[in-house]
Amino acid sequence: MGNKKKIENAMVDDGQLHDAHAFLTKIACTDSNENVDDPFGDLPCDDKPIFAIVDVVKVMNEQAKDSRLKPRLEAMIQEGNMRSLASINDAMLGQLIPLADKFPNFSDVVLHYRKALLLASLSQPAIVYLPPLLIVGDPGIGKTRFLRELAKVLSVDFF
Repeated sequence: MGNKKKIENAMVDDGQLHDAHAFLTKIACTDSNENVDDPFGDLPCDDKPIFAIVDVVKVMNEQAKDSRLKPRLEAMIQEGNMRSLASINDAMLGQLIPLADKFPNFSDVVLHYRKALLLASLSQPAIVYLPPLLIVGDPGIGKTRFLRELAKVLSVDFF
């Protein structure tokens, strides 16, 4: 049975989430039943955890009265915590210039990311940490559209 099928068939309730997290981490990148020594270290594939499912369950239990928060946290658990790492390439860097032209009001943001990506591309492996970005402004100026297109250029998820 493939990894995707194993994950789809793994039914988990709140009491089993810690064990499920270890199980899903173990099978996410391998077909064998071998133990993964360090699930948050060097996994044998490009997927890496972006949050601890156990922490999300803890917050969900603490914030049980907040009816708006619970569906979002449940969706996070359902979607899983593993994401593929994006790699920096020349095409990505080249697509940033037209993005700055298309969104001139966000050219400073594009320049910031372009500098960070150029610097990171000089090392091997080309790994970069881009801190969270908060963009504020009046409704309708294109914040969401810009961020969606930036995420597409950077080959990362927009959520």
